[in-house]
Amino acid sequence: MSYKLETIPNGETLIGEGPHWDVATQSLYFVDIDNAVLLRYDYKQNKTYSARLEGENFASFIIPVEGENGKFAVGCDRRVAIVAWDGVSPSAKVARNAYEVQSGEEFALNRLNDGKADPRGRLFAGTMYNDQKDLFAARKGELYRFEKGKPVALIKSDIGISNGLTWNEKAGKFYFIDSCDYNVKEYDYDLETGVASK
Repeated sequence: MSYKLETIPNGETLIGEGPHWDVATQSLYFVDIDNAVLLRYDYKQNKTYSARLEGENFASFIIPVEGENGKFAVGCDRRVAIVAWDGVSPSAKVARNAYEVQSGEEFALNRLNDGKADPRGRLFAGTMYNDQKDLFAARKGELYRFEKGKPVALIKSDIGISNGLTWNEKAGKFYFIDSCDYNVKEYDYDLETGVASK
């Protein structure tokens, strides 16, 4: 099988991150982090829509909220915000804040980076130190699990840049990247509890 790479129309970003394929809408959602822009590529229309997230400095991931049409979990600074966007309009707004992490002064330069939902819908997202001078030196990042009706769970500390996350449901594995370590970490994963362990 051969593959063909194509650029999607109007999908240009300064720092494109957090791709999420939504089967129901046949859309690829992603973000332009430093411009706080949300993007949606509509596969059937072959068209990309974008929206500036009002009042925010960063948008680090976008994931549709199950059962809430037009609502998305979006990483905003150190908050997971629920954002209202119709997927077409040029602007989007934070409807409410769902979670906040690392609220202390020592984390003032941190922000959430990549985030993904596991096969059961639990959100995993991590932070990074966002100062370009010490980007790869400071290890102030942490990885968290966010689950409705439960407190935020700290999964891992001492992270440089919390990044790529994915699961292999059949093998019971969770994969995670700390960009500063230049490797992919593999964990055993209990799908029933959402617990990752070495």
